Amino acid sequence: MPTSPRTPDPLPPGTPARATPPLSRVPRTYPLCPYLAFPRRIYLMRIVAAALAMLMMGTVLHHLQKPWILWVGPALQCLWWPHLAWWRYLHSRDPNRTEKRNLLIDHAFAGLWLPLLDFNLLAMGVGLATLGMASMAGGGLRLAVRGVLVYAACMGLGLGWFGFGWRPAPSLATVLAALPLMWLLPLGVGHTGHEVIERLQRKRRDLERQSWHDGLSGLFNRSHWETVVRGEFARCRRTGQSATLVMVDLDHFKKINDLYGHAAGDQAIRNFAVLLRNHLRVFDVPARYGGEEFGILLPHTTPAEALDVVDRLRARLHAAPLLEQHPITASFGIATLTDDLESHVHWIRVADQMLYTAKYGGRDRIVAREGGQASRPPPGRGALRPLMSSRDPLVLSQLLQGLDVADTPVALFDPSDRLVMANGAFVRLHDLPPGVDTFAEIIRWQHPRRAGPVIDVEPEQWLRRANQFRRKKLRHVFHLETHDGQPLRGVETCFNEGWILMALVADSSSAVAASPSLH
Repeated sequence: MPTSPRTPDPLPPGTPARATPPLSRVPRTYPLCPYLAFPRRIYLMRIVAAALAMLMMGTVLHHLQKPWILWVGPALQCLWWPHLAWWRYLHSRDPNRTEKRNLLIDHAFAGLWLPLLDFNLLAMGVGLATLGMASMAGGGLRLAVRGVLVYAACMGLGLGWFGFGWRPAPSLATVLAALPLMWLLPLGVGHTGHEVIERLQRKRRDLERQSWHDGLSGLFNRSHWETVVRGEFARCRRTGQSATLVMVDLDHFKKINDLYGHAAGDQAIRNFAVLLRNHLRVFDVPARYGGEEFGILLPHTTPAEALDVVDRLRARLHAAPLLEQHPITASFGIATLTDDLESHVHWIRVADQMLYTAKYGGRDRIVAREGGQASRPPPGRGALRPLMSSRDPLVLSQLLQGLDVADTPVALFDPSDRLVMANGAFVRLHDLPPGVDTFAEIIRWQHPRRAGPVIDVEPEQWLRRANQFRRKKLRHVFHLETHDGQPLRGVETCFNEGWILMALVADSSSAVAASPSLH
């Protein structure tokens, strides 16, 4: 492995700083390790090509009866140049550029020796063909054209050294000597090119897999899973077939990391991914949604079938714990695709709301939404009793009547953030027209009209942050200021069947402008 350069000793006070050498002058070596396997093949090909080229030139020089002193130049070039080219490659800061220059030097030697061979046509044709093939493979048409120009320039230099001789007709011995070069070199270039293509294809598949899969669990990541859910949503809308989403969250996962370390937490996530792969059907699509949260798409699955699948997963977690040192349970939220769901994003959101209803209900339980209704979790220690059991508008109106007298803005939302009931004070605060019936639509409506709370960021960003804060705990308080300058204190309370938003008059000294960081 290359070693890091030693940090220079500090200079004494008053000593002038030494000039730092330019980066281009700093040598950089490349050790012989596996990533040099492909360049090493080029090195071997250059050695073989130089030996075969010397065999062909030797037959031509023998046929022309050239003095032995003229053999020294081609022989030395064939012996030392492949090793020098490899050395240049290893000690270059830009190996690819150096290899292209090496190919141009190959053209230069071929052009230089051509006048010495009295312009033998076979030697010239084989040399141009093999060098052109190597240049096209190594740098494309531009490098091949540059190689031809270098070849012509060095041929002129060779004419000045060796004089002009014209005996182009090859002998039978030259033809036989050229056959190995004509056959082996194109074969080697083709084989090397094939290996390059295969390596690129493997790399592309690896990158594609990395872009689709989560590195820790090996399941699909959130981005790709949401793409699959979008496609399934569109397919079910066309065909009318059933499908179900399941959101899963491992309970008290932070405690696992705190007690046993992040390595144990990572192992629990990997074990849960194995559990999903082993106990789901082939066409089910599990994914790691983020952190300790997972998503499962169950195509062609009715609510009863989805509940049966989730029951088996939950039972398996109790029968075979993810960690030997600590049992880990999970909360499950189930949302079957129904006609009231507007998009795949709404579908995922509802399943997520069911998940957090299960967590608020005491964890290690299943909450399912079927036909637009949310089923209550089974009772257990720590479970919250539902705030209401009816969605009758008359009941909701009576529930809010007392608060309306105090002129306190109050609104009630279901798990999908759809507005169930709002009193008159809330409608006046947000200047709500008919037809605006979700929390997101309320914010999008009032923001450009400068009504309601002051929002100093984009509404979509504010909504995402508000949703994240709402999930963290059952009740939280935040301060805001309306566009008419009135300071308010917002209170959000979540329960099994939705959440309540109240806006109380606050002390102006403690109120701050609404922002995503406070919501």
